Formats: sequence, structure tokens, C-alpha cells
Amino acid sequence: MPAVKLSLKLKVALIATTAVVALAALVGWQQDRRLAEDFRAVLAEQQDALAESMADHLGDKLHTYLTVLESAAAQLDEAVLTDAEARQRFVSRPSPLKSLFDGLAIVDLQGDLITNEPPLPPGHRINVADREYFRRALAEQRSLVSEPVQARTGAGPAVLLVVPVKDRQQRLQALLVGGLRLLRSNLLGLMAQAPVGRTGHFEIVTRGAPPVYVIHPDPARILQPADASASRSDGAVITRKLIALADWELRVVLPGWEVAAPVREAQRTLLKELGLYALGAAALSWLLLRWLLQPLTTLHRAIHKLRRDPQAQVRLDTRSRDERGDLARDFKALLDELRMRQQELHVLMQAAPLGLFRANTQGDIVYANEAYLRIHRLQAQDMARGWLSLLPESQREAAWTAWQRIVQAAQAWHMVRTLQGPDGRPLMLSVHCAPLFEDGQPAGMVGTVEDITEQVQAQDALRTLTSIFDHTADYVLQTNPQGQITYLNPAARRKLGLRLDQPLDGLHYAQFNTQQTNELIAREVLPAVRRDGLWLGETSFYDAAGAEVRVSHLVLAHRDPQGRITHFSGVLRDITAEAAARQEVQRQAATLRSVAEHLPVIVGVVGGDGRYRYVNRAYERWLGRPAEHIVGRPLAEVLGPQEYARSQPWVERVLAGETVSFEKDFPERRTHRHLSIHFIPLRLDDGRIDGFVGMAQDISEQRQETLRLLNLAHTDPLTGVLNRAGFEAALARHAAQGTRLAVLYLDLDRFKPVNDEHGHPVGDELLRLFAARLARLVRPSDTVARLGGDEFAVLLPGIDRIEQAQAVADKVLEAAHQPFTVGQLRLHIGASVGIAWGVPGPDGGRALVAQADAQLYRAKQEGRGRYAAAAAAA
Repeated sequence: MPAVKLSLKLKVALIATTAVVALAALVGWQQDRRLAEDFRAVLAEQQDALAESMADHLGDKLHTYLTVLESAAAQLDEAVLTDAEARQRFVSRPSPLKSLFDGLAIVDLQGDLITNEPPLPPGHRINVADREYFRRALAEQRSLVSEPVQARTGAGPAVLLVVPVKDRQQRLQALLVGGLRLLRSNLLGLMAQAPVGRTGHFEIVTRGAPPVYVIHPDPARILQPADASASRSDGAVITRKLIALADWELRVVLPGWEVAAPVREAQRTLLKELGLYALGAAALSWLLLRWLLQPLTTLHRAIHKLRRDPQAQVRLDTRSRDERGDLARDFKALLDELRMRQQELHVLMQAAPLGLFRANTQGDIVYANEAYLRIHRLQAQDMARGWLSLLPESQREAAWTAWQRIVQAAQAWHMVRTLQGPDGRPLMLSVHCAPLFEDGQPAGMVGTVEDITEQVQAQDALRTLTSIFDHTADYVLQTNPQGQITYLNPAARRKLGLRLDQPLDGLHYAQFNTQQTNELIAREVLPAVRRDGLWLGETSFYDAAGAEVRVSHLVLAHRDPQGRITHFSGVLRDITAEAAARQEVQRQAATLRSVAEHLPVIVGVVGGDGRYRYVNRAYERWLGRPAEHIVGRPLAEVLGPQEYARSQPWVERVLAGETVSFEKDFPERRTHRHLSIHFIPLRLDDGRIDGFVGMAQDISEQRQETLRLLNLAHTDPLTGVLNRAGFEAALARHAAQGTRLAVLYLDLDRFKPVNDEHGHPVGDELLRLFAARLARLVRPSDTVARLGGDEFAVLLPGIDRIEQAQAVADKVLEAAHQPFTVGQLRLHIGASVGIAWGVPGPDGGRALVAQADAQLYRAKQEGRGRYAAAAAAA
């Protein structure tokens, strides 16, 4: 079989094709590798900038949240902290604080959640003393961001912002806690839902060991262990940044397949072009000119491809050293510059505060930047006709028809459109449109959208405020920083004798003020306003008739964005009549104060807010401190916690409108004192209670004499212990207190023979010796009494078990069994004891005594020298 003869043309074509394909493959491989590396480096750099920006943004937001929380904590005084209803109102009221956090709580220093919003179920108690953030907050006494925790309130995973609540002496009182639920669309939840690229995401992990997820697109992974290395084997690009204020790490994760997608697209393009080059090489073997012009054909195809898809990856031969290479290099440089400009334009459009959009010739929105979507409260997938959903359903068809007519007219257009936001609030938008042409034919519309809701509302508020100023009876004026008057409302003009249309040029506020007012403004008002932004006090000026007008004066400073004062506003209210009335009240108050200061009675006045308004000299001497250290301070602070707790029931009664009289002992003073106290409610003209007057008189001497007589009446003269009357009084006191106690009823055995054989003097001495032994073996809080003859009784309060009373009875039997020495005599007797134990009933404890007496009888029946016991029914 003859060999196949290849023509020269075919050989040239094959050689040229093979050479071109091999060369193209080598160059393509190098370009592909460099392109992949460059693309990944650029992507990593962009992702690093994104991570840095998001970390800074989150840190700033956390700082802002802590600042708002600290401002709220500064409003928590002791009056709010000690009042459960006031605490609940504080955390439940509408405020910027409540809008920022998903929940609020107040935690005391023992870790108990004393107030929560939303409120906890009744009887539900939560303690967080074991939480790490609680221990850190107590130790460091500063604001902090907690580790992610599973909320014990049932709110799920959350991060807590904790700030200390301190009193005026900077002592820690409690903790104010704001919660951010990690599964809600809040500051952290929105970040977890935010996309990176098409399939990337943000995640935050703690930096402790082991790290756990704070946020993650998959809610099931929150609070679960995280990979500490933050590396992946799938080629993903992962960027890590630390977050200020929290020991967290922000990770930006872009999956490997998305990173490689552009490179794979370039590879497909490269393979496609290699095929084209192979065909071109074969054709060039037949036509040298066609071969020479092939790069230009490739360049034309690239241009055509880029016209269809500006983001497409194209391969250009930029390594040629002739005119064709120069053209390719220039075109590549131009292409790179155009893509950079396009990227810059895209970034600017996305970052623009105005909403930008493009509509096609049918009216559908085909492009919208982030501001457009944010203004309309839309998702990207809803942008085509999503704005129609913000109109009432009955208006949507007409609005869509009108919009299509505008697009088809291809003319510039502007309108203010009123929509209704998803939250039901009106949304006013200013829309500007212009037609877009392509090859002279309409290709749609481009436009901007601006949210002017707040601007319109501000204009309405300004008109309302101006109307108020025009009709108020108060005097309103404004001046520039030099004191020149720029505005006077009608009331002020009438008071100063100026026409309503009279120009204010050349008028200075100082020419209407009294000399004292001008001195006060220079000395106090202007420094305070420049420092604090406002001043409130009393001044005076001269009216049109030259009469002095006394006014309550409010001065405000208005500043520009740079903090410079642009003008001052003043609001003045005529208080001439009130000032005269106040002087008369002050004269009357001075008279009453003079009388009260010289009374021998202790006098104090407490306002409805629980703070002292007045104390006389006798009160100062009683407390041992001057009035300026008492007046204005809370009752609880002045009296101290223990004394305030003793007085609180009477304070509550007097604030309820009842006149209260009672007596109180003060054993802790240098000499035991006893006061007779009267609380009298202070009533306003409308009958409301506005505090109370407390008056006290020292009746210590009278009290001591009464107690001395009472002690004589209650003491057994022979033994020195209580007699039957004293015993019954002590029993009644314990019964009134509801105290659980034991009653020991005892009788001496073989005592009568001692009397009969040795006489009553010996018997009396024996009784004294036994009473002394009995008193020594019981507690100071116990009661020992001789009920008559050789019968004794003992009251043991606070006995939790009858076995404790039986132990005391054993001691009594032992004491009675030991011999007694009376003179030269050595006497042996014994005792029998009956025990009753329980809570005294309504009969004042008599049933317990009767039961103890019955048990004594049983003990004697069983052989004496022993005890019998029974517990009363509870």
C-alpha cells in the first residue's frame, strides 16, 4: 500500500497549527496561573478591607450601645433601684435604650435578676452569679461585653452588654444589662444574615479556649465550638479581624468554589480561544496574510465579546514586539482602565446615599443600589416591581400604568411620591428620572430616589413651632452670638412696645434688661450656656412703660455641625405676681421656722419624694449633725437601713393619710432613750398627700419610772425571778409574736419535808438557791418564773424540735438532784418536769401551760424525778 503523501501545504498547516497550539497552550497555562494568583490576591485584599471595615463598624456600634446603656445607668438612683415598680417602668418605657436592645435587666450585687424586660413569669427567679461576665463586672466595675451565653430567661443565645450602676460616691449598686439575641435581626443578627459575594458569609467567634461561634449563618452552630485555626481545605478565602470592646474575632469566609469560578471561566475561554487559534493556524498555512492578520481578528472578537459581557475574561497577545503587540497591549491597558473605572463607578453607586436605579423599556427595575433597596425596604430579588407593594392595593394598577407611560415618553421627570412603609408609617420619596438612549433609541430610564420623610416632617414641625411661638403668651426671642436681636414673637413685641412689622435692626438685648440682669448674663448665664448648652433661672427687664417685669428665663445655645454657636434662643415667662406671692410665702415660712427652731420638741418634715425638707435644732442635736447634712437627703439614708426598716410601717401609714402615734426605744444611744412620736400627713389643697411632719418628745424618764414599777409588779421578791404575773406577760408577748416555744412546768420533789423539819427560813433559802441554778442553766432569751410555793416554769422561745426542750429538762433534773448547802445543812431534793411544745394559739398560750401542767402530773404519777413531754397540735 503506497504511503500517504502529505502536501507541503498540509505539512505547513499541521506544523503551524501544532506550533501555534503548543505555544498558545504554554502561554495560556502561564497566563491562567498568574491570573488565578493575581485574582486571589486582589480578592484577599478586598476581603481584608471589607473585614477591617465591618470590624471597625461593629466595634463602633458596640461602643455606641454601651454609651447609651451607661447614660441610662446614670439615671438609676437609689429611689428607682429600691422600688420594684419604678425599676419595671424604667426598663419598660419607650426609649432609645429599649429600641436598641432585645431585652433589658437590672441585676443586684448577689446576681439576682430583680427586674427584666420582658417581665419574667410570676415566681420565676434567675441568678447569674455564676456567669463569667457577672464576676468580671463586679471585679472591674466597668462596662463590658459578655461572652455569648444561653439566656436563662428563655430568650435563646444572646450577648449581653453590662454597665455598672453606681451611687454618688461611685459605689457599685447594681448592674444594668442590655441583651442582643443572636437569632434576631439586630446588630449581630443582621451581620450573620449579610452575604459576602454570592455564597460567602460573616461569622464571629470568641478568642478564648475553646472558641465558640457568636454569629453564623447556620443558627444551629451558634454557641457551638469553632475551628481555632480558621482555615479550610476547600480553598476558601478567610479573613480574620479583631473586634474592639469584645474579645471576638470577625471572619469573612468566601467558599473556594466561588473564588475559583472566575478562573474556571477564564480557563474555558482559554480553551475556546486555543481552538480558534488552531483553526487559524491551519488557515494561515494557506493564506499568509490571513495568518498575519489573525491577531487583529482575535482582538476584534475580544472587543465584540466585551461589548456583550464587559466582565468576561479575554486573552490578548500582548507579548508581540511589533505593531500588533503594541495594539494588544494598549487595548489591554485600556480594558484594565475601563474595568477599574467601572468598578469604581459600581462602588460609588453602592455607597451613594441616594437611591440609584435603572429601568428597562417595560418599566421593570433592572438595577438598584443598596440605598434604593434600603429606602424602599426591599430585598434584591423584589426590586423589579417591589415599590408597588408599598402602595395600597387599589392604587397599584393605576400607578404601574402611569409609570409605563413615563418610561415610554422618554422624557426627564420628577415627582414626590408618598408610599407606606412595611411598618405602616408614611414614606415620602423625591424621584428624579431621565431617559437612557442606545444607538439613538430609548433604552429605559435612570434615576435617583431620596427619602425626604424626615425633611418634610421637620418642615411641618417648624411650621407648628412657629405657630406656637406666634400665639404663646410667653416672650420668645433669638439673638446672634453678638447679642443682636434677630427674632421677637408677637407677645414680646407687644410687651416692649414694638410694632409687629417693625424691623429689628440695631436692637440689642442688653438695652431692655435691668442692670442686675445684664451683670447676671455676663457673669453666669453666658458661661453656663456655652458650657452646658442651656441656662434656667430668673431675671427681669423693662417693658414699654418702663415697669420692671420679673420673668422665669430659659436660654438655649444653637450650634452648627462644627460645634460653633450660631445663635441663642430665650423663652421668658412673666412671674411678677408669682414672685410677690413667693415673697409672702417666704415671710410666713420664716415665721413658722423661727417658732419651730425654739420648740423643745424634735421636728422634721419629709416630702412626698421621701427626702427631708426641714429639721429644727432639736432634730440636729438628736442626730448629732447639721441641717445641711440632712435636708434634701432620703429618709433611708439619714436614718440608716436598720432604723428606716423599723420606721417604715408607720411611714407607709402616714403617707396613706393616717395620723400615727407610737413610742420607740433607742437602746444604742449613749444613754437608753425612749421617744413618743407623732406622724402627721401633709395635705395639698386638692387633698393629695405631699409628705408628713414628724414630731417626737423624749419621755425616757417617764418610761424608766413606768418600767421600774412594772418590774416590781412582775418580780418574785423571794427568788428574784419573774412571778406569775411576769410569766403570763412574757407568755402573752411570745404568743402575739407567733413564736414557737416550749413550756417547762416543774415542781420540787420532797420539798415539804424540808419545811416541816427545818422550818420556812431554810425552805426559803432552798428556793432561792434552786432559782439561781435554774437561771444559770438557760439562755438569756429564756424566761424563768416562780409561780408559787415550790412550782416553777421556764419559757424556751425559738425551739425547733421538742428534743431541744427535753435536753433542757434533763439539765433541770440534774440541777435539782445535786445537794443544796444551807448553813450547816446538806439537803437532797429532786424535781419533776412537764413539757409542752408548739405555737401558742389564740388563747395567748394558756393551752400550752395547761398541757405542760398535765405532763407534770403524769411525770409525778410515773415516779417523780423525771419529765414527761408532749407536742401541741400545730
